[in-house]
Amino acid sequence: MVRNRVSNIDRFVEQFRQGLWYIGIDVHKKSWSVALLRLDGEMLTFVRPPNKVGFIRELKKLGITIGRIAYEAGPTGFWLARALKKAGF
Repeated sequence: MVRNRVSNIDRFVEQFRQGLWYIGIDVHKKSWSVALLRLDGEMLTFVRPPNKVGFIRELKKLGITIGRIAYEAGPTGFWLARALKKAGF
């Protein structure tokens, strides 16, 4: 998995804000591997620290419409799913 800076993520999203997005998250105790999929089939992957508040803030900041979020079902994924749902995702 490639590590990407926030500026790379912003550039990836920039021209496709109006379409639906799909997000996959591999949730681990020490890090999360995230994949963003655009409708044109392009995908960006990155690793981020396991911080649900920061992740939700970053998703909102992107200003994208999310079609689905898939996460790893397990003890670390369940609390993230609840937080995402509570935040309106």
